[in-house]
Amino acid sequence: MSGTVKLRGLFLVVATCCAGGLAASSKADDSIYLNPGVMAPAGDGLVLNLYCIGSGSPTVVFDSGHQDWAPAWSVVQPEVAKWTRACSYDRPGSGFSPAGAMPRTSIRIADELHDALHSAGITGPYILVGHAFGGLNMKVFAYRHMAEVAGLVLIDTDAGDVAPPDVLQREHAIFDEQERDLMACRDALAAGKPLSSVPVPTLTNTTCEQRFFRGFPEKAWSPELNALSLKTAQTSVELFDAVVSELHEMPGDEVYLKQHQQSFGSRPIRVLTSADHFGDTESTPTAVHLRHLKSEAAIAEAQAQFLGLSSNAKQVFAYHSNAAYIQFDQPDIVLAAIREVYDANRASSAFGQWNTRKSNTTASLHGLSIVDAKVVWASGTGGTFVRTTDGGETWRAGAVPGSEKLDSRDVYAVDAETAYLMSIGNRDESRIYKTTDAGSTWSLQYTEQNPKAFLDCMAFWSATRGIVVGDAVDGKAELLTTSDGGVHWTPVPSESVPPAKAGEGSPASGTCIATHSEKKGKLEIRHAWFVTENASRVFHTADAGKTWTVSEAPLVTGLNQGVFSIAVADANRLAIVGGDYDHPQMVKPNSAYTDDGGSTWKESSRRPAGYRWCVAIVPGTPGPTVFAVGPTGMDYSIDGGKNWDQMNEVDANTIAFADAHHGWAVGQKGLILKFEGTVPGGMAPSLKK
Repeated sequence: MSGTVKLRGLFLVVATCCAGGLAASSKADDSIYLNPGVMAPAGDGLVLNLYCIGSGSPTVVFDSGHQDWAPAWSVVQPEVAKWTRACSYDRPGSGFSPAGAMPRTSIRIADELHDALHSAGITGPYILVGHAFGGLNMKVFAYRHMAEVAGLVLIDTDAGDVAPPDVLQREHAIFDEQERDLMACRDALAAGKPLSSVPVPTLTNTTCEQRFFRGFPEKAWSPELNALSLKTAQTSVELFDAVVSELHEMPGDEVYLKQHQQSFGSRPIRVLTSADHFGDTESTPTAVHLRHLKSEAAIAEAQAQFLGLSSNAKQVFAYHSNAAYIQFDQPDIVLAAIREVYDANRASSAFGQWNTRKSNTTASLHGLSIVDAKVVWASGTGGTFVRTTDGGETWRAGAVPGSEKLDSRDVYAVDAETAYLMSIGNRDESRIYKTTDAGSTWSLQYTEQNPKAFLDCMAFWSATRGIVVGDAVDGKAELLTTSDGGVHWTPVPSESVPPAKAGEGSPASGTCIATHSEKKGKLEIRHAWFVTENASRVFHTADAGKTWTVSEAPLVTGLNQGVFSIAVADANRLAIVGGDYDHPQMVKPNSAYTDDGGSTWKESSRRPAGYRWCVAIVPGTPGPTVFAVGPTGMDYSIDGGKNWDQMNEVDANTIAFADAHHGWAVGQKGLILKFEGTVPGGMAPSLKK
């Protein structure tokens, strides 16, 4: 936050968000900030002004302090752009960005930035850099989109989310006073009065326009940028509306961060702290200097708490920046911190990370089918399908004609041209489609006619042999099979299926059934397993659905509880996940594994971190390595599901892998994540060609 430096000496941690002090002695070329950059859609009709320069990955994304906008990065952004892509932006109502919806919470700010980056084609991973209030926003961004985050650099970031109650009380009292002062400035402009008509507050002794950045002129800027920024501060009612709302919402932002704090794992974090917020000299009275020293210690200790968010965190002190504008006064420190995070991220690529890809759809994606490392299909709401043939770098989206109101919950891809889609729903909403021309046309193969029926999942043994499972009808699971590529879908006789328990049925996860083929001599044995909720059982066939057995699973059982997904390594080794759908954060018995083909199941010794909707086994891994996803995050196991560790807190619907180095996850609002590197428990790719 800028413009509050005149309050120094009256508070402790709040000083971390203040402005004022020495400017940089040299000027960078700041002409980029004299005109709008890319006006990127940010949802609900809003556009954000983005300045993105350079190329490379990860992308460094900057957010400025309170009462600042993109030119706060005029010194460091061009330098970062020499070795990777660097993006700064104007928050709504500031700079060249039009006003946005109210209230201006950090949640709204973070989501708008995320939407704008994606609409501009700038996907993760991101190194997030936040100054003061911008650091709050960047932490919120990370907590909401952790899978897309490569690291974090906090520059004298507000520490209200970790401050003790007595400090917060003093901080919020100052916020209230600042809000009143800013509102007086805003009201004067709205009434057509000059800002000079607003009395200068005794406490701050700062005029309205001098509250922005650290006052004008800024020595680090050209005369042209100083003139443009000063004019904005003197004339924009929208600017004052935005900063007043941001300040008003800051206590709530702090509460959100406390409630949603999560680990960055090994993602690097660098905390940059000014060691001289007050600019004391030999002439500073002793009592005042001692008070300032206590404040400096409190600021440093508060920001040091951010180090606990990552196993790779470091605090760096800036001794020649007496206004918390380290990016102006000591830019080399900021550049070194960003470079450390960048280099650490690049070095960690051998382990692998999840990076977002532009799906070109906003549908909620559930179906996911991998042909190989290049060809992948996904499906979702609105009859949507998406397809890539270049390893997930680009995706083509479409919809099956006539199914715009259907949920295409499952997809099975044969190759780049051929795929099956299955929609879920009551009666005729449950359908099966097929394409043989990459989705240009679709043939309707099956439409459910039974009013009691509801299809849930499908799986295939080969390009022409498949099986579908649906909810129980008249006490037995509905099963359909095909052996001719879907020309005919034949019901499995109900007498061959063990009866369902009261309320038992398969979940519509798209991964509630799995298949495996093995050869014994000349005989091909076609296995299939499907799982149920409300009863936690696993059904198995070894003859392509002609006969079935059932076993109990040690997962939680009850209404909307049970097994939701199953994955197969071979005829003996399988893993299942599930839990409590209505209470996803509760770590109840939610996973199990088998080494005998599902005759018996053993609960995992260390469970995933909550309810899980999908499980996937990574082909070719010795453990095998298993991944699971759900509303509260992603977990992995390197021992076939016996013990789990959480990888991140991304909310994904479905996950699948081609091998130990290529995987994808899909989710809400068109989310597609691509895994690059080597999964835990996997072998690094050979260097031989």
